[in-house]
Amino acid sequence: MNRWRGGVGNSVALLVLILGAWVAPAGGADFDDDSHADLAVGVPFENVGALADAGALNVLYGTGSGLTATRDQLWVQDDLSADISEELDLFGDALAAGDFDGDGAIDLAVGVPWEDIGTAIDGGAVHVLYGLRGVGLTETGNQLWHQDSPGIGGAAETDDEFGTSLAVGDFDGDGYDDLAVGAMREDIGLANDAGAVNVIYGGSGGLASIDDQVWWEGENGLGGTPGVSEWFGYALVGGDFDGDGYDDLAVGIPREDVAGFMASGEVVILYGTSQGLSAADSQAWAQGRDGVPDAPEEQDFFG
Repeated sequence: MNRWRGGVGNSVALLVLILGAWVAPAGGADFDDDSHADLAVGVPFENVGALADAGALNVLYGTGSGLTATRDQLWVQDDLSADISEELDLFGDALAAGDFDGDGAIDLAVGVPWEDIGTAIDGGAVHVLYGLRGVGLTETGNQLWHQDSPGIGGAAETDDEFGTSLAVGDFDGDGYDDLAVGAMREDIGLANDAGAVNVIYGGSGGLASIDDQVWWEGENGLGGTPGVSEWFGYALVGGDFDGDGYDDLAVGIPREDVAGFMASGEVVILYGTSQGLSAADSQAWAQGRDGVPDAPEEQDFFG
């Protein structure tokens, strides 16, 4: 089974990329709502008992004098009612923080991209831990999402790796954060590992599947065509790029062929609206296109 997860290029840059994927953004990660940012750190290759690479999560809480280990939490899947620790799950491989239920205490999404879903080896999953004022992250109300969850588009299949990447944004501007989940090795038709992104929307009860969206190239009016091993959704980030009050989503496609150059890479932007993310006015950025400096080359992995 293909377990390659790195890239080609400078080893220092690769290290920064990997560490960045395992540390939750500190800017808004106030899990106990005490006005001090907290820090979640993924340990995806942590052994849990005899289970190699099951994965774990450490949480350090902020105080008036900085981070402290006094209330440090260590989470593994055995601590959560929705699942158990298993070998090679990689719990904590991706993290994203946001207020999915709008209660002021920030919540945490935890990617488990090598989680087996039934017979789908490495189908992938995402745990959600909810924050509580004065307490921090708690097991109460935790959720487990995967492509076989009711209402979630797609189906869990071997090597989809749902949860490889995560991003948070309020894509519909309703005051509740939403969650984008990359499944970079999702097969689209005959295009193996073309990749896809699910978007799960937040509300007063937290994340719910009712307005779930699934995106890939050529879907829902988005341009492009799914290609073999393009990895649509390998990297994700949310932000209000046009300042209209709705967060938007950037989707990395690092192995997209551009101008005939294999795996030169591309980034697609989906813009937020009152109805959520839309393909209207979407953009596709690549080197050498629309004023972006440099030129596409073989295996640049832009995005």
